[in-house]
Amino acid sequence: MISLDLQEYNRTQHENTVVNIARRLSNSNVPYCFIKSSSLALQRLPVSPNDIDILTTAEGAYDLQRALQQRGNLVKEVQYSTDGMFGSYFGKLNLNGVQVEIIGEFTEKHSKGWKSNKKVLEERVFVDKNGCLIPVSRLEHERQSYHELKREKDTLKKARLQEMFSLRI
Repeated sequence: MISLDLQEYNRTQHENTVVNIARRLSNSNVPYCFIKSSSLALQRLPVSPNDIDILTTAEGAYDLQRALQQRGNLVKEVQYSTDGMFGSYFGKLNLNGVQVEIIGEFTEKHSKGWKSNKKVLEERVFVDKNGCLIPVSRLEHERQSYHELKREKDTLKKARLQEMFSLRI
């Protein structure tokens, strides 16, 4: 019997789901990119994402929901919401047992007020996974976002990013 480490299984399941999403959207004109821990993992930082976060425009959020929705996998329909820290056109799907969050026109509240993430989408980069080009946020954007949010749960991710940037110098 082959034993597979749960963390490795989740990483494989996460990456396979990302590749499947990118392939399904390959002929779409919807601008999108994978952000947060998904972006970090896809760019080989040692983190284990719990979900998949996809950044897009407000209109793109509805388009992605239509493109990715299958019978019974819609958890939350896209609609505008805010929790005081984040604001977006937000929806959730479950693809292959992985929670996928669609985030359109994403804003974050920082010490200096609300900040749009439009630049993150405009400056996305692409990584190759299994012959499929995957759009991801730049590590510089993730580093800045995690630094400005100052959330306790992001301590490890901030440390990994800081370590990676210090090795680049």
